[in-house]
Amino acid sequence: MVEELPGANTQGDTLEEARANPAEAVALVLEANRTLAEETIRGQDVIREPLLLPAV
Repeated sequence: MVEELPGANTQGDTLEEARANPAEAVALVLEANRTLAEETIRGQDVIREPLLLPAV
């Protein structure tokens, strides 16, 4: 589970598998959120800016 991103949950047969899956869970939640946002703003003028986050 990624506490900072509700819905980004992971599981695996082993703890190692569960630890390897959060990146995929985060990507799926972000994709779903983007789809919802695009549906919400459809037909409106918007400005998109890239957001680059440093790795920690």
